[in-house]
Amino acid sequence: MTEAAQAVARFRDIGGSLWLEGERLRYRLPAGSSEAMQLLEMLRRHKPEVATLLRESQRENVPLSASAATDCAHCGGERVCTCPACSLHRTSEQVPCCMCRCADHQTWVSATSAQTCWHCRGNGKCLCVICSIPGQGPGWIAGPCAACHGKGMRQEVIQ
Repeated sequence: MTEAAQAVARFRDIGGSLWLEGERLRYRLPAGSSEAMQLLEMLRRHKPEVATLLRESQRENVPLSASAATDCAHCGGERVCTCPACSLHRTSEQVPCCMCRCADHQTWVSATSAQTCWHCRGNGKCLCVICSIPGQGPGWIAGPCAACHGKGMRQEVIQ
């Protein structure tokens, strides 16, 4: 394992996050970690190699540290999940874990975004405060989903 790969693995093991946004190397650090600052300096020295490692791990969907897949606290190492954070209420089936399979999860979100409305979950009607309409008597009934139909939402300027 190269020095850059060791630094990436150790950075993640202590709670740091690394990812690419285009050609930019982005990170999140645990607060007050002096070791993380030292590792960050090492990652800066090896930035091209780190970027290559991140691209390859996204393409192959392989975690950069051996413990990343088995120690995912979100999915328990299963790499798939049915929780609302992963499924976005779009399905009750297992989908790629949003924590340890980020690239696959983003692909799944993009592929299913046109299929299911995030607001009404594909029902076309919603009982929220924006979409609902007065019913007979004191109750309210589900109205046309404002997100699906793009109308019925009132826009005002606050002055």
